[in-house]
Amino acid sequence: MTIKRTFVASLFAAASLLAAPLSWADLSSYSQDFEGLDQASPTALGDDGWLVFANVFDGTSGNFLYGYGPFAAPNGGPAFSGIDLGQGGPDQGAQQLVVYSDYNNGDHGNGNLIEANVFQEQIVGAADVGETYTFRFDAKRGNIGGATTALAFIKTLDPNAGFALTNFLTVDTTSLPDTWDTFEIPIVIDASLDGQIFQIGFASTATNFEESGVFYDNVSLAAGVDDTDEDGVADDVDNCTDDANPQQIDSNGDGFGNVCDADLNNDCLINFLDLGQMKSVFFSNDADADLVGPGNSDPDGLVNFFDLGRMKATFFGAPGPSMSECVPIPQ
Repeated sequence: MTIKRTFVASLFAAASLLAAPLSWADLSSYSQDFEGLDQASPTALGDDGWLVFANVFDGTSGNFLYGYGPFAAPNGGPAFSGIDLGQGGPDQGAQQLVVYSDYNNGDHGNGNLIEANVFQEQIVGAADVGETYTFRFDAKRGNIGGATTALAFIKTLDPNAGFALTNFLTVDTTSLPDTWDTFEIPIVIDASLDGQIFQIGFASTATNFEESGVFYDNVSLAAGVDDTDEDGVADDVDNCTDDANPQQIDSNGDGFGNVCDADLNNDCLINFLDLGQMKSVFFSNDADADLVGPGNSDPDGLVNFFDLGRMKATFFGAPGPSMSECVPIPQ
């Protein structure tokens, strides 16, 4: 996937209010693919910590009129957010987050702009200073239309200065294609942010009940993590650092995930001996020779031409690279 980075400062933004009293704590990593949430539960997103807040602007002048929230994010219905089904690709699974406007707000019909924010919120702590945090997510176009705009954001807000917006870093998701891509927004935490509110999330601004849906998935926040293959597993614990394998399947336990381990006889060299071993189990469910599935993803339970192609691509090479060193195993 192509990684796109955008750092755009907003000219204006209305500050969110805190959902709970401040408690000084360090930022925590967060990861959500929405597969484990109950798609039928109206509280599924709120139970996972998602909040919503809306700002309303005059449709002619753009002046701020009022805001409301924060509230626990709804799952489904006409306002803010939901868990949708069947919009994902191989990397997104069955369930995705969809973010849209608050169509319960009658000011849509008055031509005013409704900015609907759906977000996770934490408090920056002293131990976070000097860290680089990266907000990563997958996104694709939904049914967005008309003059609607959409974006993903990192916000920081100062509760000691009337919730003044101190950072607003965004990726514009208004004109996405209807295919999935992966995006990142990094932020360096400096000393001035200690004790400030930290938000990651998505916003949609629409009027006149125009369409505004954008799909998001594989949402994560992590600090100081190198993840070369972008599979959600940090390089220092990844058994295939250059090849995406989020399931980390290592059937023979040698420290090299199957995706990057065509060395079937464990002598640290991929050659004709390994090819012969694969041919002997072709079209079986042999775990060690099952290297990849379609798209060079995690193994799919069958030794077939996907696996043969993977072996040929690494022929006369070594397994890996991985967090582990290759040590020949006596046969």
